[in-house]
Amino acid sequence: MKAVKVLIISLLFVVTFALAPLTSTYAQGQQIKWVTITAWPSAEKYDKYRLDNLIDAAKVLNKMLEAVGSNIRVKVEGVRTGVKIEKVIAAYKAGKLPDIIGMGHEWIGPLAEGGYIIPLDEYIEKYKVLLSDMLPYPWAINSMRWKGKTYGILQDTEARPFYFRKDVLRKLGWTEKMIEELPEKILKGEWTMEDAIRIAKIAVSKGLVRWGFYHRPTPGAQPMFVFYVQYGGKIGDPKTGKLIANKTAWLKTLKLFYRIASKEKLMPPMAGISWRRVHTDFVSGRVLFWFGGTWHWAEWQEVPYHVKLGKVPEEWEWKHIGFALVPAPEPGLKPATNTHPWAFMITSQSKHPELAFLLCVLATMPYFDVRHCLYGGKLPARLTTASLPAFQEKKFLVQTLYMQKYTSTLFNHPKMPIYIRLVFEAVTAVEKGTPPEKALDTLIKALKAEIGKEIIIGP
Repeated sequence: MKAVKVLIISLLFVVTFALAPLTSTYAQGQQIKWVTITAWPSAEKYDKYRLDNLIDAAKVLNKMLEAVGSNIRVKVEGVRTGVKIEKVIAAYKAGKLPDIIGMGHEWIGPLAEGGYIIPLDEYIEKYKVLLSDMLPYPWAINSMRWKGKTYGILQDTEARPFYFRKDVLRKLGWTEKMIEELPEKILKGEWTMEDAIRIAKIAVSKGLVRWGFYHRPTPGAQPMFVFYVQYGGKIGDPKTGKLIANKTAWLKTLKLFYRIASKEKLMPPMAGISWRRVHTDFVSGRVLFWFGGTWHWAEWQEVPYHVKLGKVPEEWEWKHIGFALVPAPEPGLKPATNTHPWAFMITSQSKHPELAFLLCVLATMPYFDVRHCLYGGKLPARLTTASLPAFQEKKFLVQTLYMQKYTSTLFNHPKMPIYIRLVFEAVTAVEKGTPPEKALDTLIKALKAEIGKEIIIGP
């Protein structure tokens, strides 16, 4: 709680000093003037607090403005629907961008390059006392940056665990002690994907599950780029701002998917399978291992995926499902995970960028951050959040928090979405039987054709 008290003192500091210059922009002692800050934070489903936190942060900000004698008051108006790049472009052309948009960090590069969002370094320096407990990890800092400038405020993070069915392992003769020790063995590199494949073959052959593995059925980072990084691949070069494709790492990655799906028949080609089927099959015990996200733990409690139980209570999850880092692909390599940080960004058409920035910062303060984490199964954007009693009571989040130290992110580049799509197409090809070498050749040719000089092809 000591860290929380420090933040409270910091807030008082801002009220007294940092906000004072802001009030000079507005007339004091006059009739209250309401300023509307518009937001598209992508607050669908389990992310409702992306908007609710902004709305409640405005109440805090108004108290601050009142304390320093400003006649300005702020209210937030926003939409909950997800933000697509096409919508941003159309609004920009019409001169109707909101003040705040919330999107995945990988869009910072494209939006900054296109002039849709503004750098925030000036405000970050001015209000740094309010940002002192933001996650200090390099991936967290770099994910908010593009070409040396910061364009995003970290709003949330998560991890992409390797989920496993405890009940199936029990049927294979595993003791409770063996099951509980599995995450630690994976962490130490003592249990790898080689072991996972071996166990999956046994489970499938005995008819305990239909499939050994499932991964996402749409383009994304997990587990494609996780394996690639584990094999030594680099996604981007901060110095040049270019993407990177290491052929050796991608070939090893494609060989792994080829082996699991095409050779061992432990996974179907995942492209085209519905998300509902993916979740239903895993939650219902038809799949042994699932490369998922921390938020799925909360989703399974809210969406009726189980064929018999529908929604599953958390106590059922603890009995039937375990989670760990993604195992090292082979002995000698390291376990890992991936995270997809979400960013608040201030648009170039905002008439009140400093107020919008303050709202975003306040909306990620520990009290607001923790309720977003608890509701949506997310991990904190701030170190202090993890010390709050409410967070400490959430056993699942506490036990996945360590994964933030073993994570990576995609690269903030305008053509990163193309890279992601082409990799998924290559993975799909090998899962359907295309030899990995041929799939790699097709991938490299496509990267050169569609990304061109913006990607470095390495050995």
